Amino acid sequence: MVVVHGIGSQPPLATLGRLSQGLIDHARARGERPEACAVLLSVRGEPSSVLRLSGAPSLGGFDVVDVHEFAWQGLAQGRARPLAVLRWLVRTGLAPLHVRRHWRVLVDAGDDAPSPWAVVGRQALIATVLAWLVLALVAGVLVALLQLPRAWPLLGAALADAAAVLGPSGAAALALGAVPAAVAVASLWGVLADALEAAALRRRGAGDGWAGSYAGVARLWAWPAVVIAAVLGAGAVAGVALGAESWRALGGVVRALGDAPSLVAGALAAAALAWLGRALSTHVGDLALYVTSDTSSAFHHGRREMQATATALVAELLRRGEGGDGGPGRGSDTGAPVASGDAYDAVVLVGHSLGSVIALDALDGVAREARVEGDLAGARRPLPLLKLRGLLTFGSPLDKIAYFFRERVRDGDAVHAQLASFRHASRRRPSRRDDGPYRLARYDVPYGWLRWLHLHAPADPISDPLVYYRVDERRLRRYPWPWSAHGRYWDDPETYRALADLLAAARG
Repeated sequence: MVVVHGIGSQPPLATLGRLSQGLIDHARARGERPEACAVLLSVRGEPSSVLRLSGAPSLGGFDVVDVHEFAWQGLAQGRARPLAVLRWLVRTGLAPLHVRRHWRVLVDAGDDAPSPWAVVGRQALIATVLAWLVLALVAGVLVALLQLPRAWPLLGAALADAAAVLGPSGAAALALGAVPAAVAVASLWGVLADALEAAALRRRGAGDGWAGSYAGVARLWAWPAVVIAAVLGAGAVAGVALGAESWRALGGVVRALGDAPSLVAGALAAAALAWLGRALSTHVGDLALYVTSDTSSAFHHGRREMQATATALVAELLRRGEGGDGGPGRGSDTGAPVASGDAYDAVVLVGHSLGSVIALDALDGVAREARVEGDLAGARRPLPLLKLRGLLTFGSPLDKIAYFFRERVRDGDAVHAQLASFRHASRRRPSRRDDGPYRLARYDVPYGWLRWLHLHAPADPISDPLVYYRVDERRLRRYPWPWSAHGRYWDDPETYRALADLLAAARG
């Protein structure tokens, strides 16, 4: 099994750990006691950490399930320049206004394409909301800059008055009240956050009341933190009482800010733009790097490297043990077993968010590699594609990828359009496009035997129902909150039930 995470910087092995814990919970909830161990496998010539599960018949009936992680984030580091990402984001935000694109892409959705009225209306609404948001932020910053000449003297006078009232003793009184109060609040918040996290983990545990790795130690620190916070709180109250005049002077500065609301709004807008810039570099940059199909783009080489690496990983797992050294593992210096040639009966891919796009591209890649090897006389043994038995996707933006980021082909370039669609043919629906006299011979879309299961939450703004693809089963998840829905799949028992079902189908 290979799991691929979505956008955002994830530390190494984080996705591997989340999926493995979910599988262990799934097995334990069914009365099983799976054994788990970390294994070092030689993958692409380098040791790679793999989580090996055994003693869990509910996971498809396999004796052993190995969970590999394809961590692609390191391949994207430093590749997406901020200005290029911003330019891509603006182009994407305005893409819904490109009405000619609507019906061209709807054709590729085949007979299950949504209504043109619904698509055009939705995309126009998206473009309008995005435009309003960006214009509001930019306008807030501009208004604040224009208000500076008037607001700055008022703010300066209030600061001067406060400084005159405060003096060294007043400043000391402020510090005497504010600093202990801040430390006390931070301590109490730490205790509360630990308790809430422990309670959530205890509810979600597989029946044994586990409250997290640090719950026991946190309990030892809770009462000392509360007592110290109470002592500091008393000191803060005393400081406020001694420095009442100083606090009134500070209130004058706050009132001066209230007299220039546009200045406050501008500061908030600038902070929002700064947050947006950070999001561009940490999240959107990865997405822009990967989904841009233009080969002349600055992102192209990074994208190709990520695709090639994912394809190489899947191909190696398929070939593992095929005429190789599939003997028993040898010991390592760390005490963990090391294996190099153990064959797998089946390979299942799991992709969340952008990871689902990478997983599907890896399927395309190994299909092309198998096709080339099959056409070469005397080539090495072709890839055993029949070992690819399942694909689980959740929170997948594959419809958006097909809509926004497909390669643009002119109406008269029928052959070009077909060649482009053959490059990404895995489980795509047949197009209703009319290629006239330029229709190429039928291309066998690969993986007709592979079972594809998709989890989709309508509340998740990134997830799509995947109308452009032949999905075997869609399971709807009714998550209530849009801001947390995209990560909710990882904590949903249904995700691991779906994966267990997929493993059972792979074995059958």
